[in-house]
Amino acid sequence: MTTTTQRALLTAEEFFAQPDPLDGSKQELVRGKVVTMPGPDIEHGEVQANIAFLFKAFLNQTPIGREMTESGAVTDRKPDTVRGPDLRYSSKERLPLDNRVVGYHTEAPDLCVEIVSPSNSMKGLKAKAKEYLFAGVRLDC
Repeated sequence: MTTTTQRALLTAEEFFAQPDPLDGSKQELVRGKVVTMPGPDIEHGEVQANIAFLFKAFLNQTPIGREMTESGAVTDRKPDTVRGPDLRYSSKERLPLDNRVVGYHTEAPDLCVEIVSPSNSMKGLKAKAKEYLFAGVRLDC
């Protein structure tokens, strides 16, 4: 007799409560299932830091919103999907400047930036961009 165990699909809230992977890998929740990816390489990290620095410098001079790196964006519910764009920006209308958020913000960011890695396929990037736009993100780069 064979038995199979089905794991229950996680919600965004349950995914948030999980501990970070000890090996430094990156995880996203896709339709209720945890998907693990290798951590970014040095070039990816440098590009991400440079873009984040430019965003932060601009927003320090012109406080029209907030930028974050590697912060979860809920793109779907039932089953839940939580993506971790390399950089995200939310206007102060969508995420007030003085609003402290623990967990994932329920409103879509205004902009999601994904840095292309050698392991990314054009098909996968297009699917992710479409997912962001359907979730209410105004611009995907």
